[in-house]
Amino acid sequence: MEVLEKIESFRVGYREEFLNSQILYGRTIIISIPNGEKREARFAIVEATEILASHNGKTFSNTPNYPTINGENINDRNYKDDQNAQFKVMDVAQNLDPNILISTSRTPAGTPIITSDGIVVSGNNRVMSLKLAIEDFPDKYA
Repeated sequence: MEVLEKIESFRVGYREEFLNSQILYGRTIIISIPNGEKREARFAIVEATEILASHNGKTFSNTPNYPTINGENINDRNYKDDQNAQFKVMDVAQNLDPNILISTSRTPAGTPIITSDGIVVSGNNRVMSLKLAIEDFPDKYA
C-alpha cells in the first residue's frame, strides 16, 4: 500500500496546530503519483517546523505523531536502520540546493508533497535535510 493510501486509511484526525499555522496557498495542479493515479494538489508555503517528515533528520528515529501501523512507521524507507539513506540526508543538508526542493513538476519529485494536515508523503529525505540544514548548516540554508 502506498504511503498516501496508508495515511488516509489510518489517520485519526487533523493536526490542529498545523491547520492553525501560517499557510500561504498557491495554484492548484493535478499531479501523477507512482501508481498512475492523478490527484489534485495545491502549492503552499509552510513553515518547515510545522510539517512532519517520517523520521528525525538527526537521530533517524520515528517522528512523534507521524502515522504508524502496529507501532511501525508507514514510510517504506527505514531511515533508522539504513546508513545510506542517513548519509544522503546529511549530504543534502550540507550541500543544500534549492533546485532539489522546489519544482513545478507534476510528479512526486522536487517539491515535497504533504497532506492537508502537514504529513510528508513524498520528499521525507528532502524535508529532513532541510530541517537539518536550518539547525546545523544555517549558512547553507540562508
